[in-house]
Amino acid sequence: MDAGMHPARREGARMGDPPVHGVRGGEVVLKDGRGLAMVRVPPGDEYSRGTPSRQLIVRQPRGPMTDTLLAPTSAAPAPLLIRAAPVRDSSRDFHFLHGRWHVHNRRLLHPLTGSDAWIAFDGRSHVRPLWDGRANLETWEADAPAGRMQAVSLHLHDPRSGEWRLHWATRDSGRVGVPAIGTFAYGRGEFYAQEEFEGRTIFLRLVWEDRGPGACRFEQAFSEDGGRLWETNWTMDFTRLPDADDAPRDASAILRAPVARAGSGAHDFDFLHGTWRIQNRRLRDPLAGFGEWYAFDGSATELPLWDGDANLEEYEATLPGGHRIHGLALRLYEPDTRRWTIHWASSDRGRLDPALTGTFRDGVGEFISHEDYGGRMVLVRFHWTSVGPDAARWEQAFSADGGRTWETNWVMDFTRTGTAAAPPSSSSPAAVDDDAVDGAADDAVDGSDAASCCAVVELRQYLMHPRRRDELIELFDREFLETQEAAGMTVIAQFRDLDRPNVFTWFRGFSGMDPRAEALAAFYDGPVWARNRDAANATMVSSDDVLLLRSARPRSGFVPGGRAPAGAVETPPGIVVATIYPLREPAAAGFTDFFERTVAPRLAATGATPIAMLETEPGANTFPRLPVREGEHVFVWLARFADAAAQERAAAALARDLPWMLEVQPALERRLIASAEILRLGPTARSRTL
Repeated sequence: MDAGMHPARREGARMGDPPVHGVRGGEVVLKDGRGLAMVRVPPGDEYSRGTPSRQLIVRQPRGPMTDTLLAPTSAAPAPLLIRAAPVRDSSRDFHFLHGRWHVHNRRLLHPLTGSDAWIAFDGRSHVRPLWDGRANLETWEADAPAGRMQAVSLHLHDPRSGEWRLHWATRDSGRVGVPAIGTFAYGRGEFYAQEEFEGRTIFLRLVWEDRGPGACRFEQAFSEDGGRLWETNWTMDFTRLPDADDAPRDASAILRAPVARAGSGAHDFDFLHGTWRIQNRRLRDPLAGFGEWYAFDGSATELPLWDGDANLEEYEATLPGGHRIHGLALRLYEPDTRRWTIHWASSDRGRLDPALTGTFRDGVGEFISHEDYGGRMVLVRFHWTSVGPDAARWEQAFSADGGRTWETNWVMDFTRTGTAAAPPSSSSPAAVDDDAVDGAADDAVDGSDAASCCAVVELRQYLMHPRRRDELIELFDREFLETQEAAGMTVIAQFRDLDRPNVFTWFRGFSGMDPRAEALAAFYDGPVWARNRDAANATMVSSDDVLLLRSARPRSGFVPGGRAPAGAVETPPGIVVATIYPLREPAAAGFTDFFERTVAPRLAATGATPIAMLETEPGANTFPRLPVREGEHVFVWLARFADAAAQERAAAALARDLPWMLEVQPALERRLIASAEILRLGPTARSRTL
């Protein structure tokens, strides 16, 4: 076999080297006399094995990977060296799993015994996205023949390796198992671990398969011979529940403290349930012998699980240098030891830190672990204290002398922003009166009885040469506003993209598709464009990112105001945010109804002033000289904010909105084929007001 003909190339191997069995993405599978060995290498990293007298190199080229079988060749000896090529962005591989599911289980009663006795039972699963999909938490429950089963599964994405780590814990044990680690390829994820099973060490394999928008499958298998043979012992077939089952009966119920069982310790963390504002103080260099502290603000949401026998914290903060921290803590109660374990992870690392274990005594929780800090092992201690119904404190300390002395290095003071004993919320999507929702949706769509200006709208995004955007804006505001409108169109508004310094965005409208063709021909065949065409085109890299849109509802289009006179240089106040949702099917097939009833009221409640609601115009492009994006379905929602700070406050409020986070956002994301595109836009000096 000619190695140059295959996507994986083997060099320097000889008879007797462990043959490479195959290549999958960032995984290399070796096979020797003991069976398969899975080797996973982060992009750009190397893996070596053996002695200086033997070497095997596997190189993976850029681009899609395919499974490849490699034959041994003869060559000079050297140590085994495996190099992995860069892999695609894998951070949203579990996107398909978000939401609520019916689960049909089949489970082998006696694995690895030769038995073929299976049982079947049904259950339910709810998968909540965390860190914008880079992690997720599944809560699973089922009524099995032996009794009720409840479990959580925490899936974390490691940004360095591109791998996912899958952690499983049951309510009966309260313990997190060994993580299964792996990756996805072509909609199938394989994850491997080594663990103890009935007194012997085995290999574990978990498989997730995306089977379309309404179905997926999970399989668990064991191997006791190093991976040569696998026995499947558990399958779960997931069927997505309809939207009616997606909404909680009471979205605020997760904020209410459950009734504690006296003396059990299982509800020691009940005081923490809810949403919080946090003042952080942190020691800059722990164990360095000097005490320079710095302060920053943060927030947290604390969600009870299993009626309070477990809980999940989502934490975020911005450090003084601007770096954002996104973290989570999974806390589990162990009923047999009556202790709590605390598992912490940050999105920067995507893996759980060593668990801290402890209990509460006299209202103070103390939790201890050890970890490698700066190349030395230290003890780590958490203290949790409830300071009344609306305040709490957390402290972290290190000890380098086995616990004789402790140095506190991080303090968080919590102030409640969401009550832990809230009554049923009328803002819950399931609890809002239909008439009230319809009224709120109308306000969120339009806010005015005025007719919208245009039956057809173009959303145009131009990629500019570096540092030439303002040159085009000056030319555009001087030459292309009144002259385009004289040709029969409306220049609705024009903007600087606040997050992309080389992008100019603008909207223009027409009374219909045929009038669009006539107006564009009149302008682009006219003298103004002929005189300024070369100067305008010289500033642009590309001008073909264009969406052809129409109003999603009557009265949901633009109602533009006036504009400043020629020569104006002062930019109008406020910013506009345009959110582009890529859809699986036309918005009229149900997305618009869902958005009006469920999404728009929650967005408007953050302080956004809605401007317009648009969808793809299905008609053919009537002016082919200007290309538009075709063959896709989008829904565009636009809103206005007083300034960038107001928009950031609204985004933060939405991130703290529990019905949004737990119910509305997952239901929204399931209807999309990709992440929504968010444009933050600052008006130019002569943009119309919106």
